[in-house]
Amino acid sequence: MGEAKRRKQADPDYGKKPKPAAKPSAGKGSRNLLGLKNVSKTEWIVWAVLLGVLAATFAATSAM
Repeated sequence: MGEAKRRKQADPDYGKKPKPAAKPSAGKGSRNLLGLKNVSKTEWIVWAVLLGVLAATFAATSAM
């Protein structure tokens, strides 16, 4: 029995090329921490209005 047959019998994966490691999916590995690309225009407007109301409230109460 030849060397290759003997090693193949001992290790079924002998001679096979290793598969490349699976790349992490775009949603998990390279995810933006804040996720600002996924925010719709409506959400930007809502947050801007809320921030404006907060700033106006702060300015009005700190002036007293």
